[in-house]
Amino acid sequence: MLVAFFIATDYVTSPNTPTGQLVFGAGCGLLIFVIRTWGTYPEGAGFAILLMNAATPLIDHYIRPGFTGVIARASLLKFRNLEPERKS
Repeated sequence: MLVAFFIATDYVTSPNTPTGQLVFGAGCGLLIFVIRTWGTYPEGAGFAILLMNAATPLIDHYIRPGFTGVIARASLLKFRNLEPERKS
């Protein structure tokens, strides 16, 4: 439990986006399970954190946040019917 609260939540080595942080946490949990179940080392949390810290730049590269306030296409507005109605 100490790993989950103190090591995995380090700002320097954790992903930037909330979705990336979920991927990071799920990857840590999966690696801890695999190392403890099929590995010979009983404490797999340290290795799992190190491996996921190495994967953090890849997570940040593939899971990028969108730009705030920017709409990609005008057709998206028409499709969602968010365009304001014009008074004639």
